[in-house]
Amino acid sequence: MTTTSRMLSILLIAASAFAMSCSSDSPSNPNTTSGETFTFTKSGGLTGNSNYSSYTLASFSTENDATYLLGSDVAITAGPTANMVIITVPGKTTGTYTLGESECTLTMFVNSVPYIATSGTVVVSSFGAVGSQIKGTFSGSMISATGGAGVTITNGVFDVKRDADDLYND
Repeated sequence: MTTTSRMLSILLIAASAFAMSCSSDSPSNPNTTSGETFTFTKSGGLTGNSNYSSYTLASFSTENDATYLLGSDVAITAGPTANMVIITVPGKTTGTYTLGESECTLTMFVNSVPYIATSGTVVVSSFGAVGSQIKGTFSGSMISATGGAGVTITNGVFDVKRDADDLYND
């Protein structure tokens, strides 16, 4: 998959996440008080610690044979002001994935500006059944899709509830 088509796919996933948040298939209770975690540190063009644990989603897509993990700093229904990170990993299992290989992606939206990972790693250390947790870590170097300064993500941690499969499919 080319970088352009991968970026388009990621943007479509994000758009689907926004649309899904308003559909009857979306989780009825955003994970605002469940103790779920989606945190990381930014440096470079953006700096500071980020907590995107206010609204988290994790769903396996049978159509794409991929798992999508999403963390946002506000409920996605707040619209385009939501800052979020979307991680895609192949299959539904534990493993260490290199960004850009094996269909592993990391995308961040800050004030509606997309940042795409150019390198990095995602480690899925625990992959539970629907209703249980998916846990792991992530890091990467990112570039702004609008030409801004690069950003480095470190100390990324996710611990989110696995929602029903195929939430991201049409």
